[in-house]
Amino acid sequence: MGTPPRLLPHDARERVTQRLCRFKNCYAVNNNGARNAALEDGVTRAPWVLPWDGNCMLTAEGWESIRTAILERPWYPYWIVPMARVRSITELRPGAPPPAATEEPQIIFRRDAGERFNPDAYYGRRPKVELLWRLGVSGPWDHWYREPWDLPYPHYASDAGAWQRAGWVARLPSGNAAAEAGRGNQIRRRSTREEAITAFLHRCDQRFGTRYPIPARRVAVHISTVHHATDPRIRLKQLRGLRERGWEAHLVTADRTAAASGVAADGVIVHRIRPLRGGRLWRMVITAPRAILRALAVPADIYQLHDPELLPWAWLLLLRGAPVFYDIHEDYALAVAQKRYLPGPLRRPAAAIVAALERALSVPFSLLIAERCYRGRFPRAMDLLNYPERRLLELGPAHDPAARHLLYTGNVTEDRGALLLARLVAHLPEVEVTLVGRCDPRLAERMRRVAGEGAGRLHLVGEGRFVPFAEICSAYTGRKWSAGIALMPDTPHYRDKELTKFFEYMAVGLPIIASDVPVWRRLIADGGVGVCVPPDDPAAVAAVLRRLTAHPHLGEQMSLRAQHLVEKRYHWDGQVDRLVIRYMQVLHEA
Repeated sequence: MGTPPRLLPHDARERVTQRLCRFKNCYAVNNNGARNAALEDGVTRAPWVLPWDGNCMLTAEGWESIRTAILERPWYPYWIVPMARVRSITELRPGAPPPAATEEPQIIFRRDAGERFNPDAYYGRRPKVELLWRLGVSGPWDHWYREPWDLPYPHYASDAGAWQRAGWVARLPSGNAAAEAGRGNQIRRRSTREEAITAFLHRCDQRFGTRYPIPARRVAVHISTVHHATDPRIRLKQLRGLRERGWEAHLVTADRTAAASGVAADGVIVHRIRPLRGGRLWRMVITAPRAILRALAVPADIYQLHDPELLPWAWLLLLRGAPVFYDIHEDYALAVAQKRYLPGPLRRPAAAIVAALERALSVPFSLLIAERCYRGRFPRAMDLLNYPERRLLELGPAHDPAARHLLYTGNVTEDRGALLLARLVAHLPEVEVTLVGRCDPRLAERMRRVAGEGAGRLHLVGEGRFVPFAEICSAYTGRKWSAGIALMPDTPHYRDKELTKFFEYMAVGLPIIASDVPVWRRLIADGGVGVCVPPDDPAAVAAVLRRLTAHPHLGEQMSLRAQHLVEKRYHWDGQVDRLVIRYMQVLHEA
């Protein structure tokens, strides 16, 4: 029957308590979550990231040995840095011999490394070692005693073995002299840490458990007068994600094509307001306040806006006393600066006015941004990146190097490369291009004229209409494709974005052919999931297709690599969890 709990020694009882409270530990301490957050930020800044523990200290000699090893063999995505625990910083004085590096090591990640720390591995019970096991890094941890309540050993990752050791790093003392000195110091440090974790979680229960009782069901109301009622970011990702996590999800929409108000098949409660006929001005001054008033009729814990035209009226939502979020889908100021219907001299002043108004009107709201590059304008916003759902992985791989057929998904506009793709089929008689997304009929006619004799190989799915995401998914599975394509002119509105279509192409295993701009090059070419070419050079695209056909293993490697990155990193599940956590944080602070 085993040892009764009352007969377990004190330290074992502490570990049983931690195992029972691991979800609370992962939420409140979030040790591996913090490491992953540092990694996600770091990969946008540098080719190598060091998400190391606190109190780490590098000497000049230790750093040089790490740097030299990596520069000699940069193809390894992970570098294991042995760690030495020192009792005094004087042990690191210049010229002193390196201390014995026998402690749990630190890890260096190359920008395109696919593995991450497991957020379910809780602090105090080998959260970093869990990744070392997955990577196949051998060490004393392979022989550490495992208790019946420990999490099971993880499986090897696909990157297992793709690592090397380099240099060494020192760990400065904790400041607890009794836990650092003498034999058995590791056991004393572990016991002290376990007691501190238990005390911290108990204190959280005392402070927050009664003060902020969690209701049986939270209510979120999302409002949009611009987006389609089945918009992927709003409906398919955020609202359905909230539903799956126990929230009651409402959508206030002005979409004429939406079903009648009521509970939809996906469980989202839809409130449709009938838009008045008229242009953008009527929508801003009539439809927008009607949408806000309809939302006010729902007693919600959270209200969330998706359009800038709602901002002036959304201040009324503050009367409810509930937090209001503003989800920024686009850089609207940059978009205004590129509007062709505005006279050239007016574009920059109009963009400045839009930026100032958006910034001023959103002051009382919590902010979410769909792209990291928006942080320059909204430094207090939280990233909620438009990654695909993991279920999209089941549609692939959709790649066939012999297909000679390219796929583009998303809205079709001149700024998004519509005419460049038309020119592509005009110059490459062996290539077909299919574009799946809303396209203005006048632009479609221009594209056919540019394509000339190649117009029969230019397929437009979505001319003059909205294309639901289900139809895009059907395009991914309807046939095999050579690659997913995004040849766009270099414009300020797109050059710093990581386009949603990139991650969808990756999820279905399509190699990517994209314009050669720095942000895209880092994601696609450096990430090993595609190739970047000059957007106005059809010969460069032809060369890539010939290479994929002549060396099919290259496309297969890109396809597998892309799907692996989506499975481990670029997926929506982690984003919606961050949204729910942010909701709860703001509710507790309110």
